[in-house]
Amino acid sequence: MKRLLSLSVVALLLTLCTAGIVSASSPASKPKIVSVIDSDTFLLDNGSLWRDDFDGARRNQFNLVSIEETDTGGWGLTAGGKVVSWGYLEKSKELPYMKEVAQLSKYGYWLKKDGTVWNHDEEVAGLSNIRLLDARGHVLAALSNSGDIYKKQGSGKPELIANVPNAVSVHVNDYDTIVVDKEGTVTHYAPFQKEPVTVTTDADNVQWFEPQQLLITKKDGTVWVSDRTNKFAMEQIHNLKDIVKMTSPDSGSSVYFQQKDGSWNVFSEEGIEKMKVPEMKSIKLIVTRTTPKLGDHFLIAVEEQYTNGYTHKRYPNKDELVIDQPQLIERVPDNKFKARGVGETSVKITAHGLSSQAKISVSLDEPLQHAIQKDGIVYLPLKSVFQTLGGKVTSVPSTKEHHIQLGSKKIKLQSGSKLATVDGMAYTMKGVVQTAGGTTVFPAELLKHMLQANISWDNHWKQATVKFGSAKMIVQSDETAKVQKRAKQGDLAKYIGKSYWINHFQGWERFNKLTVTDIVPDGTLYTIVFKHANGKTLTSYPMSASAVTWLFTDQTELLNYDPYKRYKWSKSVWEKIKNEKVSTGMTKEQVLMSWGQPRNTSYITGGNITVESWGYGSGSSLSIITFTNGKVTGIYQ
Repeated sequence: MKRLLSLSVVALLLTLCTAGIVSASSPASKPKIVSVIDSDTFLLDNGSLWRDDFDGARRNQFNLVSIEETDTGGWGLTAGGKVVSWGYLEKSKELPYMKEVAQLSKYGYWLKKDGTVWNHDEEVAGLSNIRLLDARGHVLAALSNSGDIYKKQGSGKPELIANVPNAVSVHVNDYDTIVVDKEGTVTHYAPFQKEPVTVTTDADNVQWFEPQQLLITKKDGTVWVSDRTNKFAMEQIHNLKDIVKMTSPDSGSSVYFQQKDGSWNVFSEEGIEKMKVPEMKSIKLIVTRTTPKLGDHFLIAVEEQYTNGYTHKRYPNKDELVIDQPQLIERVPDNKFKARGVGETSVKITAHGLSSQAKISVSLDEPLQHAIQKDGIVYLPLKSVFQTLGGKVTSVPSTKEHHIQLGSKKIKLQSGSKLATVDGMAYTMKGVVQTAGGTTVFPAELLKHMLQANISWDNHWKQATVKFGSAKMIVQSDETAKVQKRAKQGDLAKYIGKSYWINHFQGWERFNKLTVTDIVPDGTLYTIVFKHANGKTLTSYPMSASAVTWLFTDQTELLNYDPYKRYKWSKSVWEKIKNEKVSTGMTKEQVLMSWGQPRNTSYITGGNITVESWGYGSGSSLSIITFTNGKVTGIYQ
């Protein structure tokens, strides 16, 4: 229960506090409070609701037209007739069972347009033709169209307590009912009271403040306190003037007064304080990728910071953003942006008189081709460069002119000419626009003149780098790929041009000659390109650099000599060796050439005889070859 405020305390607080309060109306552009539940929960005339929950201050744009306190938080009626509820520990939600709502009241009570009264999704029996509700502390009062005043306590049935045909409002607490009629007469009804008591006759609004106190706003805008324990004696609260509305939540000890100018004051034991609508104090532009690559998608959002600590993130409207180089980024569906041109641009948002900006630098991931350096001048491919910068290129073969639209800039170039026209202003370049290798190129210095680009030529890699602040693109020459390839080949390049003879490599026919024509790098692997003796091109499987070195230095797969020239064996012997066969009479060198190195060896020498055994394989696939004085005398498989 609220603490009871004596009239003397009320008067003292008003005397101390009202002197510093100025009732100035807000600028027309600023929203105003139209309805209040408490200091943290109020409705603005733009339909937005300010409230507190577990995460702190929150603003919801529900497009509400009215709000009311509930036992778990609050609920509001939208302009479209829907009801949204919220709580301190729960998210807001729509209540679909509430339709045709005429009035929202407290503690789950609401009035339907057909005059029936409901508590959440259950109809309250015994009430019909109702036009107004008031609920407080689980006590419900209802006013019918014919002036009948009903009171319902808890789960009890509605009780008819009076009929006031010209009644305009009812107000209840646990025991009492106050009725206000059209003339402003305030009448008190209570159980066990023989006759109703007239409190005053010129009231405009009434509010129970305490169980024994009424706050009354008169038609002249003054505010009075009427004490039930003192026969409703009335005492004016001075310095409160031009009051048109007041409200007080069931929980708490504050009353909220709206003045004629629309401003609201909150009155409590601490004094009177002017209610302020939270204002946006700063905005911050948020870009999810400030250094995107050409073609990337990213988001641009704005974070709004309010004076009450509330932070709101949203996507900016189209008319709020200014992009100084619009050819570089474009808005696409789903509130995304796409990097469509290389360069650097500032993006600025202006909203509610505040502004924030960010810089976006778009770079090119994959290099362009066909740059050249000639006579100390760097030339770049005309069409691909300007298109990569976000421009549009139109060439006219008959006049050899090239018309370029780059953002707001209009550029004209002509093949064979040093003259460039930029937005109607002539500029003479050091070199002429010309054709090189079938591609039209232009002097790169033009980009420095137009866009303050930084142009550099890397003589080692034979390529140009074009920078716009933090943004950059690389344009390679036709030599760049060769230089890069040589760098990746490193020491492996020494094997190019050398010849080898097939031994046991990739199942190719043995002892044919191969010449290495290239070693092609692909990431961390390399593919070897051979020219076969028959003139055909053969390629190896991809392998690491160390595997390439092993292949060319180990004799198992490739021989670094011509075996036919080294060994003058008969044709029949060579046929056996090529087919990996062994026969008696073959020498150890011939067996090695046919089967390779044995798994194990042993020998016995006696007199002039040496018997040697070579083992190949193991287990059931074990093969043993015996040599007597260096020639095969036995084969056991």
